[in-house]
Amino acid sequence: MHQSVSDRPFPRKKSRSWALPGGRHPNDIRALAQTPDGIVWIGTADGLFAFNDGAFKSDADIPCRDIKRLIVDNGALLACTGLTLSTKSASGTWHSDIEETWDAGAVIDVLPGSPPHVILTEDGPGTVIEGAFSAEGHFYPADANALCFTRHEGVTWVGGDRGLRIIPPNSASIDLLTDHQVRDIAFTQDGDAIVATSSILYRVSPSSYEILALETPVTDFHAVVVTEGWFWSGSSQGLCGWDGNRWHYLAGPRWLPSDDVRALLPIENAIYVGTGNGFAEIRLDPTTLERKAADFDARIRDRHLRLKGYVTSSRLDVPGDLSTSRPVPSDNDGLWTALYLAAHSYRFAVTEEPQARHFADQAFDAIAWLEGVTTVDGFPTKAIISPDEDTGSDPVSWYPSTDGQWLWKGDCSSDEIDGHMYGYSIYYDLAATDEKRAEIRDLVDRIMGHILDNGYLLIGADGKRTRWGVWAPEYLNGPWRAQRGLNSLEILSALRSAEHITGNSRYADAYKDLVENHGYAENARRTKITTPGHVNHSDDELAFISYYPLLKYETDTGLRDIYLNSLTHAWEIERSERNPWWNFIYSALVGTPTDIDESARTLREIPSDLLNWPVRNSHRRDVVIDAHRGRKGEVQATHVLPYDELPMSKWNGNPYGLDASTIGNSEDDGTYYVLPYWMGRYYGYIEPAD
Repeated sequence: MHQSVSDRPFPRKKSRSWALPGGRHPNDIRALAQTPDGIVWIGTADGLFAFNDGAFKSDADIPCRDIKRLIVDNGALLACTGLTLSTKSASGTWHSDIEETWDAGAVIDVLPGSPPHVILTEDGPGTVIEGAFSAEGHFYPADANALCFTRHEGVTWVGGDRGLRIIPPNSASIDLLTDHQVRDIAFTQDGDAIVATSSILYRVSPSSYEILALETPVTDFHAVVVTEGWFWSGSSQGLCGWDGNRWHYLAGPRWLPSDDVRALLPIENAIYVGTGNGFAEIRLDPTTLERKAADFDARIRDRHLRLKGYVTSSRLDVPGDLSTSRPVPSDNDGLWTALYLAAHSYRFAVTEEPQARHFADQAFDAIAWLEGVTTVDGFPTKAIISPDEDTGSDPVSWYPSTDGQWLWKGDCSSDEIDGHMYGYSIYYDLAATDEKRAEIRDLVDRIMGHILDNGYLLIGADGKRTRWGVWAPEYLNGPWRAQRGLNSLEILSALRSAEHITGNSRYADAYKDLVENHGYAENARRTKITTPGHVNHSDDELAFISYYPLLKYETDTGLRDIYLNSLTHAWEIERSERNPWWNFIYSALVGTPTDIDESARTLREIPSDLLNWPVRNSHRRDVVIDAHRGRKGEVQATHVLPYDELPMSKWNGNPYGLDASTIGNSEDDGTYYVLPYWMGRYYGYIEPAD
């Protein structure tokens, strides 16, 4: 177990997609190739296109527009088409290498040479001599269709409906995988063949002909390519990549314009992907965790700040089009902005960069305004909007500010208070100036004073308690018993933080009363509810942000033992989620770095694209479906998949969830990455690269 991880470079996956001009048929892509001049050629059901610097240009001179396969040989581009085999010379002119094949069928593959060999859909494999096709029965069984062939170290490999035929130059052919349809073949650096079939992939040794079935996430493969350290294969259900250690499954519009992957082309740090509905580039450029954090921060500053600095998700007026992005109020503007406040407080403590303190100051000012705008002293609202904004369908009332310039939502809940106190405590300890510390003390005194003055309830402008602002003993030890573990933990944490920040003994006295007379410490011993199908991942977040300040400030050894027991119980249940934030909180509080490698893995996996794209994983061969549904009825797995393959979610979502029907019309801000990264740096769990 490592005490820390070095922030070594790793490949960061990013995707871009394009639609080719001309409608549906030009986007039915069958083949890809690159000529020595750097141009990527795209063969489609209706034309050949040159792709260069993000632009497409149709090649109007190709003899047949129905492209089946493209191959580059000695600098020339060979096109297998519906009528002929054509060659484009380095000078740019086309000529046909074979008479039109109306009766013999389309040319579907070519093995360059003198003479070249081709496969025709009707007549099968054969040789082209002086423009005429001559069938050769030894290439493949006469009663089966050949689909592809290649040559490796002098040996010809042919795939088709009757499996794989290997033809050494001076010995009898060998037939393998005869009950599979073989569609493509590629060779690894160590010489093994990766064979794409209608079921899964197979690895075949050219020396022993030993066959190894590869446990791919999906089936029905059409294309396979090998790159340095990787091989990639495209199926009708997306793109699979093997990095030598694990599978990467890329599917859905986060990665591809269509899951029907037909053709692949590796170029340096990129994989170009031809699908049944468009073209994609997936880049694997090296980056570091620190650069990734900076990228997310730049995105937050660019399109996720609202009003005075609330950090929120954005809404896209046109799904998938980030140029139509606009930040929108959430139901927890204070909580989400408080996490950003904590992130940059850690960043300032690590770097002492003025920008980090500025970002933290701005976030604090925005959160403080949530209390300042309301007409109830010590009552922070969840959100503020201008009078001309839509208040949505939530039945909670909105109230005008004193100056009439704003509307504030007449609701506040325990999650808002938890977030506020978590953010305030970290900012107060690590980044606030003396002037800002005075502001924090006054603000915390008003908020916690309101809660105590109202009997551990949040009371809104209508004089009634809010739905979730409840920590009173008569509730938690009575009708709210199901919530007593978490809510007891929350209020004890808030009181300890308030005492630490304000120095007011009132909060210490209230804390003592709840512990000694109402059993709140014992209540907090079991915060995690594990009833199958009823795991509340949002409550997990509230628990961990309550554990952190409570255990930082608690000095009584007996109480610390109770809280650490509670924390350990909760974390052991959460451990399999590989949540870096939970892991860093746990490590910091118990004093032992734990699961740091797994935390770094998750940070590397968090996708660059944080849109809420539709995602489907429940069909995968490598997924075991849990017998129990999630709390919201969602299908879930028994283990957590890589995070860049999951539906978009903050840490309060279900990481076991597999599918999402969302449409790419919202983008998360990315604080859920930035906070654990800088916390990891602060505690030394992540070491900057040399």
